[in-house]
Amino acid sequence: MSQKANRAAAQDRRNWLEEKRQALATADPAPLCLWCKHFYLSTGSRGYSEFTPGSEFTMDCAKGHWHWKEYGSEEQYRACILTALHCEDYEVQPHIIQEIEKARAGRWPPPGSR
Repeated sequence: MSQKANRAAAQDRRNWLEEKRQALATADPAPLCLWCKHFYLSTGSRGYSEFTPGSEFTMDCAKGHWHWKEYGSEEQYRACILTALHCEDYEVQPHIIQEIEKARAGRWPPPGSR
């Protein structure tokens, strides 16, 4: 690829990222990693014996943009969750939109979930 083609491709990518950033800035729901299909959460489990020691709480981006253990500050947590504001891999999980609409209509959480 020529330098001119490389520059054009790089500019196209910058334009695409800027369009995505602008779309995310006005998105509904607001972009948070919690809504993303790449968000992973494990609440951990207690151990049953010396042979099954359990696991720790962990929260991650499956695309590797951040990793969270329970030993961080509130500021660090916010920074992780707000990564979605500028993340090119951010994709809202399809069912999240429906859940947010239910919550806005006062039908969330579902009966019996508390």
